[in-house]
Amino acid sequence: MSVAKMSNRRRAILGTMFVVAILFVAFSTTVLLSLRSAEKRAQQFCDGIAVGSDASQAISRAVENKILYDSNGGYTFFFPSITGFDKAICGVSIDKNGKVLSKSWRMEID
Repeated sequence: MSVAKMSNRRRAILGTMFVVAILFVAFSTTVLLSLRSAEKRAQQFCDGIAVGSDASQAISRAVENKILYDSNGGYTFFFPSITGFDKAICGVSIDKNGKVLSKSWRMEID
């Protein structure tokens, strides 16, 4: 094999490795930014809920902003990331009259 062919092959391999590395870094950065965004949205949503307020106000905000939620003895508001399975949540516990007793937010990484 000639020296010119070896250097062309080597350049092609190095170029391919460089493109793969750039794509990996871009994908990783996108996922990390998506996780941070979900966490920030959950925190902001929870911060907007006052303890002692009527939970229906939070539900109205969730419906208006198209935020998924679940009610099971309280309310859980979901803020998904780009991965589809990692998400931030804002949990709200309520009393029998529908008033907010406590709230908290956290990331759920699966």
